[in-house]
Amino acid sequence: VTFFRTDMKSYFVDIINLKRHTTNIPFYSVYVKKEEFNPVDYFSGRPRILLGNGFAEGDSVNRTPLDFTYRNKFTIEDMHRFLKSLIFPETQKAKPELTDEDYAFLYKYMSMYPADSQDPKYSADSYPNNHSKYIFGDKLNPSVKVFNNSGQDFGFMIDNAYIIDTENGVDFLLTAVVKCNKSNIFGEKYYEYETTGQQFMKNIGNLILRYEIENKKDGETPDFNLILNKIK
Repeated sequence: VTFFRTDMKSYFVDIINLKRHTTNIPFYSVYVKKEEFNPVDYFSGRPRILLGNGFAEGDSVNRTPLDFTYRNKFTIEDMHRFLKSLIFPETQKAKPELTDEDYAFLYKYMSMYPADSQDPKYSADSYPNNHSKYIFGDKLNPSVKVFNNSGQDFGFMIDNAYIIDTENGVDFLLTAVVKCNKSNIFGEKYYEYETTGQQFMKNIGNLILRYEIENKKDGETPDFNLILNKIK
């Protein structure tokens, strides 16, 4: 990381002398922080994770399982637990050291759909609701709000979500990961995210919501204003 003076004369002199393209520190720099790395290995100690029947290497396929041992630093259990600590910090022994403003910021952006973004603007055709909200799919009852973090890679689709239904007075946490790779070859670019992953996520979200509504006990409606007031 290098900080520079806003001295245009020095800047143009340096360009003329081609010093910007050398490995030497430019004479108009103010401060340079050289690269560093953390030597601590945070490997969890779990057994090796070998998945699939092969993986792409250039134009060919290596017919050996892909080693995910050092790719998974954050287990699904840890992810679910961390979301719980964000949504219900007052009930957790270990909770994030965040301010009310931090929580408001997180809750706002965790609950937004692509269409809610003002800068940048996203096209609904290119970025439908299920682009970032896998659970429930692209059609969602207005009374349901999803606070989540999602992602997909290597044929895996994951969603880590807190769901509230203000009309029916129920809420629940749901973390799910789906393998969408029928070929069992990683890195081929062709995965069944839409046909397998999104369909599963939509179905399981609606199934659990229906279960929560049907099994709700009288007088157990949560106070959703505690979280909704933070994102107004």
